[in-house]
Amino acid sequence: MPSTRSLRLASAAALTAALPLVGIATVPATVLPAAVADDNSQCQAVSSATMDWGIKQSFRNYLTGPIAAGGWDLNGVTYNGSAKNAEDGAFHFTADAAKAAVQGDDADLPLKGTMTLTGHGGIINVTLSHFTLQVRADRAQLLADARYIGTDPEAIVGSISGQPAFTQKPVATFSLENTLGRSGSGDGSTTLTGQSWIHENLKKALLGSYGEGKNDGDPVKITVKTSGAGDCAVDSSAVMATSAGQT
Repeated sequence: MPSTRSLRLASAAALTAALPLVGIATVPATVLPAAVADDNSQCQAVSSATMDWGIKQSFRNYLTGPIAAGGWDLNGVTYNGSAKNAEDGAFHFTADAAKAAVQGDDADLPLKGTMTLTGHGGIINVTLSHFTLQVRADRAQLLADARYIGTDPEAIVGSISGQPAFTQKPVATFSLENTLGRSGSGDGSTTLTGQSWIHENLKKALLGSYGEGKNDGDPVKITVKTSGAGDCAVDSSAVMATSAGQT
């Protein structure tokens, strides 16, 4: 006569063998990570995107004040604020949605327009154009082409050749309070905010001012609206810069 232990083992074996027959199956552990990876790899088309950033309030105050006696000329970019040196002042950039892409927590947002900053009777003369905002998780950077008057080699060569002093290099970097995914980009609309720093490249164009300890900039606000799966991709070779003193 079989023992009680033998009967229990036989019953357990029979139940295990019967599980597939009644539709109960074990989901492989790799299925869920693969599904998440698929969602993150799906590029989303962008219907609209904007960036609001005032560079640095004290810089705007200096540039437009009696010493520098300058200002800015904007084309395709607008300025919003109660005054040019206002704490709430910010330049408003609009993305070229047809060339923009969102992929998981990453985004590439080409921004329209040009900005020329002038002061001190033309000693400060900086034109920034072909902006691209790159977001990677909780970091972002603003790339631009730049023409400026200066004594550094890039500026001198640019002045002689008529070409930009640099192209598609960082002029500002950002530490964001959230990521696209955590702030709701999967629902089609998201807003990111964070801190900014003036990068070394823009510092040179501004005659060496705003180095480490003085290069913390105004807050940044980024809004993105997506419109479903798109035939697009973010730049997988992008290298994110870090400005001096950035946290």
